[in-house]
Amino acid sequence: MHPHSFHKIATALICFLAFALSVQAQTTPGFLASPQVSELAPAFKVLAADVNNDNLADLITYESNSTGSNIVLYLNKGDGTFGAPISIMQANGIADFAIGDFNQDGNLDIAVLVSTGPFNATGTAAVTVLLGNGQGSFGGAQTFQAGSLASSIAAGDFNNDGRMDLAVLSTFAKTVTILTNTGTTFTAGSFTVPTNFDTSNPGFAPDLLTSLIAGDFNGDGKMDLLYQDSCGDSGCPVSEENYYLLTNTGSGFTATHLALASTGAGPLHTADLDGDGRSDFFFAYNGCHTPCTGVVAAYSNGDGTFQSIDAFNGDLTAGGDPADVIAGDFNNDGVMDIAAAVVSGLSVNSGLDIYTGKGGRTGFNNPAHFDSPNGANAAPLRIAAGFVNADGQPDILVAEFAGDFIPYMNISGTANDPCPYPLQGGINFCLPAAGGAVTSPVHFVGSFHAPTQPANRIELWIDGKKQFQVFNDRIDTSVALSVGVHTATLVGVNATGLIVKTADRSFTVQAACPVPKTAMVSICSPASGAGVASPVHITAAAAAPAGRTISAMRIYIDNVAQLTVSSNTITDDITLASGSHLLAVVAWDNTG
Repeated sequence: MHPHSFHKIATALICFLAFALSVQAQTTPGFLASPQVSELAPAFKVLAADVNNDNLADLITYESNSTGSNIVLYLNKGDGTFGAPISIMQANGIADFAIGDFNQDGNLDIAVLVSTGPFNATGTAAVTVLLGNGQGSFGGAQTFQAGSLASSIAAGDFNNDGRMDLAVLSTFAKTVTILTNTGTTFTAGSFTVPTNFDTSNPGFAPDLLTSLIAGDFNGDGKMDLLYQDSCGDSGCPVSEENYYLLTNTGSGFTATHLALASTGAGPLHTADLDGDGRSDFFFAYNGCHTPCTGVVAAYSNGDGTFQSIDAFNGDLTAGGDPADVIAGDFNNDGVMDIAAAVVSGLSVNSGLDIYTGKGGRTGFNNPAHFDSPNGANAAPLRIAAGFVNADGQPDILVAEFAGDFIPYMNISGTANDPCPYPLQGGINFCLPAAGGAVTSPVHFVGSFHAPTQPANRIELWIDGKKQFQVFNDRIDTSVALSVGVHTATLVGVNATGLIVKTADRSFTVQAACPVPKTAMVSICSPASGAGVASPVHITAAAAAPAGRTISAMRIYIDNVAQLTVSSNTITDDITLASGSHLLAVVAWDNTG
């Protein structure tokens, strides 16, 4: 006990211990533009994916102009630059594409959605599947009918048979068509989905269903769908959108109208932004309501509802006007961020904006901006992200409407990364330490550089059973475990469904901060002077002098009370700002 601490109530205070904590600082993102590559035409969708199995991200685009549409491939040279465009499919009416391993040979394939005929419900849709050979070439095209004219396609294993299926969203016909993968072909089945604007306003022109994504939005292990419903009638004074969740029941899909509306929304994207094991979704918007421009992040509550926030509000914050967004840990601090392709906006030029995440659902910081090398002629339109070189940092690819795409190489550094990505494909299992002794709940931390990008998910297996999964390339979660020896494995699943496992890791769970054998307070975590990530996990226990009992304990951070309990043990996770902090845990006995 320190003689200067609370000496007036020394008989009641068991102990006062001071600890200096260095909370890991958030790294400012840094990006450097690499040489541009000329496109065949403006790109309206871009995906970073490793099509030749070299652990480096290539770029696949859907490009279109008045002369036609192409699916185009740009192969990564391995030095931060890309080769000339390679057209792998040309057709009139290309609307969208998706990637996956559709024939289960371990190589990425491409499914191309083509719509033909009148721009109404009498038009038709078909999907052409191009099979990859794992060396950057595609062939063996097979085409499958997919119902009425359609605007969007998503890939996912919707019946949990281990094969990647496809879902197609019709533009006018109010249907979703599921192309079920049998292993040798696809069989089609359609179902009707609800719409908002024409339903609530009889006589309106049909709604336009414009964007479809797949994800496990309730964390039950089944892939759900979520789509964007846009007003297609002149009676809507501005571009307006509503959103519907299609929850996979195992025998069909149940629709839920979400309590979320937008104006001028761009394409939908999905990732587990808060790391809770459920897919979230996010999008950029340029609309006519207040705020006019921004980025929405919608966090799944797991019950068919979402908590939405403005990740960026262009009316209030300096930054570019976002055209498209992508998620990733772009400043290497273990927290998911959002990056945007932006045109000139409030106080900035066109280029790239990074909204670094604060962790959990606490929001995003004001953007870090990087100018396009095209200056006044820049018109960023679409964005993708992946590991372009072998430095273990996710890079960003921006396609501009003028007909160029620009690789932005990540130079943020990994000094503050709690679990750096592997330089080559694989998983880095950072916590708990192999053979270590820990208390429950046990903190698990890992990162995944998918051998064939992009990563689909990371799974946590404990004692032979799957306990948790997260749909991004980082895992940071805590699991309550019984006292004793346990074994954990991290499993990464890449874009083809390939499974990458870490070696089994054994560790021992001790009793949660054992009560001291003498009259004192014992702080089990964090260690004195430790560098830790926020939120800081604090656990302590106290023993009273002979003949007395502990009646209360309290945690102080920087002399401010944080938590009081009526117990002889105390545990809490406390969010702290970067810098050094003073931790004190105080206990009182039953004499008061």
